[in-house]
Amino acid sequence: MELSVENLEAIHSMLASSHKDSIQALKNINFDNVNENMLLTHENRQILDSLFNQKSAYLLEIARVDSFLQYCNLNSLSLSKNQQEVIIACQKLCIDLKDSSNKVLSWVIETKAKINESGCKVADDIILESFSETKSPYFVDGKTISVSMFNNYQKYRDILREMHAEVLFTDPKEMMDTAGKRLGVKVNNSLHIETEHEMNVLIEFGFFQYRKDSKNIVERFYDKNHKLYSGHKLKVAEILKNGRFSFLEVIKPVEVNGLVVKDHLTNETFLMIDSGLHQLAKNHKNYAVLTHYLITPEFIMTTGASTPIPLNSDGGKKMWADFEKLINLKNANAVATSSYYQAIADIYKTAIHDDLLKTVKSTVLPLSYDSLHQTH
Repeated sequence: MELSVENLEAIHSMLASSHKDSIQALKNINFDNVNENMLLTHENRQILDSLFNQKSAYLLEIARVDSFLQYCNLNSLSLSKNQQEVIIACQKLCIDLKDSSNKVLSWVIETKAKINESGCKVADDIILESFSETKSPYFVDGKTISVSMFNNYQKYRDILREMHAEVLFTDPKEMMDTAGKRLGVKVNNSLHIETEHEMNVLIEFGFFQYRKDSKNIVERFYDKNHKLYSGHKLKVAEILKNGRFSFLEVIKPVEVNGLVVKDHLTNETFLMIDSGLHQLAKNHKNYAVLTHYLITPEFIMTTGASTPIPLNSDGGKKMWADFEKLINLKNANAVATSSYYQAIADIYKTAIHDDLLKTVKSTVLPLSYDSLHQTH
């Protein structure tokens, strides 16, 4: 359904129907009396996994609708009194729906923990072969990308997509508010984001750079949930927890899907697998990649929201100058200071406000600031 002022009545009807269904669903779950003898099976673990994934995706969709409603200016002269009343009614339904979804998700997490504590084994609890071998992700000249390496890359990428909603559930509203304000894209209740890529970059920044008690969201997510995972998913959660920020210098392409990059923060050179960035390395010179990257035993990969930046552009030169400040702070052992985190935010702010993120082809959001407020 298109989220627009013209569709307010249909949006309200959809939310009201979902609210009715959620009330009935909550009645069918006995939150206080769990029949543990029935739950301690692999089959019920799979049912809980499915319920968690469905509710996480549903929660994100409700959050998207709620964001649209927040961006609608109730004081706008273009809104009728009836439209204002419908917006307020929809906002209340969104609050109720998010509360009920959070209650179910919390129950699923608690119940899965009981299953794990009981010693119930997972049928496909197999550790990835690549993790049981001694390998290095550092680039050695002449290194090639094997079929098994690329298959592992695709496996990690698939699991990361599934895990994304679970990580976002950790602290979505506070993260988006804080990250948006730090990057200067959230003013009052308006989010100045135009494309899906810009939104993905904002979320990635929030995952790794918004902190509570000295821990970012992925670290807090791992602390809370890693006992629920095993096998492939546990290893990917560990990789994600150890994600690093950098402005990676693109060195050269490797075969069909790879490239060599250098992290000047750590003075390490890596083999990266990424088809799109491989093409960039093949066709262009003097680029760097703004990203948080993940280290596997054989290669590194982006979290999915990377942005190639031409270093000879005005914005690229400014970002590299800020990156050099970050290198100096790291060399001075100031990696956990406000100055260090601010330098990272400054690099992202330049990328956003100099429109460098828009160099990545991406779908324009239907709820962009301009489309809602008609500013041209």
